[in-house]
Amino acid sequence: MTHQSLRRWLACVAVALGVVLTMAAMPGPAHAARQNMAELSITKTAGGPFIRGQFGEWIIQVTNTGEAPTSGDIVLTDPIPAGLTLNGIVIPDGSWNCVGTFTCTRSTPLAPGDTTTLSVTVLIPDDAPPSVTNIATVDGGDAVNVPQDATHTAPIEDPAGPALLSLTKEHSGNFPRGGTGTYVLTVTNAADAGPTLGRVRVTDGLPAGLTVDDVGGSGWECDISAESFECFRSDPLDPGTSYDPITLVVDVAPDAPCSLVNTATVTGGGSGPAEASDPTMLTGGDCNGDGNGDGGGDTLVPITLDGLLPMYNNINITKNENSHGTVTNNRNNFQLTH
Repeated sequence: MTHQSLRRWLACVAVALGVVLTMAAMPGPAHAARQNMAELSITKTAGGPFIRGQFGEWIIQVTNTGEAPTSGDIVLTDPIPAGLTLNGIVIPDGSWNCVGTFTCTRSTPLAPGDTTTLSVTVLIPDDAPPSVTNIATVDGGDAVNVPQDATHTAPIEDPAGPALLSLTKEHSGNFPRGGTGTYVLTVTNAADAGPTLGRVRVTDGLPAGLTVDDVGGSGWECDISAESFECFRSDPLDPGTSYDPITLVVDVAPDAPCSLVNTATVTGGGSGPAEASDPTMLTGGDCNGDGNGDGGGDTLVPITLDGLLPMYNNINITKNENSHGTVTNNRNNFQLTH
């Protein structure tokens, strides 16, 4: 029974039963042919920002969305916008042959569902316009729906300046002699600068009286010696942001000066060097925490000599002579009062 005979028989049955019967149309020859052919789609995106005086990248992807492999050559054309210069074409799967500026041909069949990718790099001039529009076209491959276009408009940006790094170094409270203290160092990139490029390095040669106990921070690699350390990293630091801080723990010598200054330096990343100094006061021994050394030793106590006889002149006073702020006087005159 043919399809048409089946439809007429079902229609008669429907009339006899008093129902309405709706039948979907059967695929015609054109639809059947389409099911057995390749269909191509194309997309074009930017691989990053387009900046004057630098290179920009477009990524082109061609996909077979049909139900059959391509047959014959697939042809991709992409006229480079005026003012831009083609720098190179990268073809990860090596399936395209490209000439000129540019036309690329692929003879290898593209299976249903498969995608092939090309990366196009262009040089952007210093006087480039505010934006550029690029149109790529795919054709051929015995695909049923070609040619197909993909359009991308890329805004052109001015280049950022170099990175501008600053360093802060802080601590809390006074450090005790014979104990430990903690510094926190933070590297920041200025908001109106460019991102860092390459390695950023923080170094710190400790002043006399301090030695490194421990140092580190998330994302930092550190080399340590007793009197200094170096921490470095290479991930870019964007403008207006800071790296995770470096925490430095120091051992304080029992005879360390009552006040000292610790200075660290940040270099690299495309920035000029920057320093941070942190004055630090110590306590313990003859250190009273304000940078002076009069916190220890005995003090002279006045005495009343009223009623004591006899009194001698030229008494030699040596008590407390090693205490900070005192003097030794070998000639002291006393007078009795009644």
